[in-house]
Amino acid sequence: MLNRARPPATVDVWLAEPADLTSSWLAHLDAVERSRAADLPGPQASRFIQGRALLRAVLGEHLGCAPREVPLHVRCPTCAGPHGPVSLATGTGTGPHLSLTRAGALVAVAVSEAGPVGVDVESHAAISAAPLGALPPSRRGVTARTRQRRAALTSAVARSWVSAEAVLKATGAGLRTDPADLVISSRRGRRTALTPDGTRAVLADLDLGPGVAGAVAVVPHAPGPTEPGGPSRLPRLSVHQHDGDAVLAALGTR
Repeated sequence: MLNRARPPATVDVWLAEPADLTSSWLAHLDAVERSRAADLPGPQASRFIQGRALLRAVLGEHLGCAPREVPLHVRCPTCAGPHGPVSLATGTGTGPHLSLTRAGALVAVAVSEAGPVGVDVESHAAISAAPLGALPPSRRGVTARTRQRRAALTSAVARSWVSAEAVLKATGAGLRTDPADLVISSRRGRRTALTPDGTRAVLADLDLGPGVAGAVAVVPHAPGPTEPGGPSRLPRLSVHQHDGDAVLAALGTR
């Protein structure tokens, strides 16, 4: 029997840097989002408005509607408040799937039809200040040594961090799953992750330049062909990065 390769899972990621057009973008948010922004301190409010505006602009183009009309669903799994993971309130559960992250000087929005998606971006400096327990065991020693030497974190440590965060977002587990319990591996150029409950995801890095790490993960909808003696094969992840600044600039003129 022919072993046909599974088509790649595709993810589109828009990246934007902080800007000062929040008053223009605010008009494209819904009433709940505007209320949340009003309750946040200045810098946090700006990043929140920018992230939601970028997300709504991207999805509005995808769905063929105005950004403010995009049916977003936001509900905290712990307290049921209007914060936490964001999804489309279409009622179908088939996508597009989305993920949003705000970290330092970057906002990132990921959208995929291939399955639930997670994206994470972080600076090496911020990761170096975080608790060691958030990292996989294989990286904790590396982090401790670099701190003792007062050197910058290695790109390998940063990559482990954002990869784990992206997987936890894609699976919907969040911090209810210890990142140290994830098994992330690489074989023949394909990076994959396995969670304690058996959920499998495929991973890819984002190209963000020096000092910043980023990763995106997808839990594919349909299983791939089963290899003899092994689990079904995950697809490769194809990532397309886009200029989020251009999207926001255009939105600010509407």
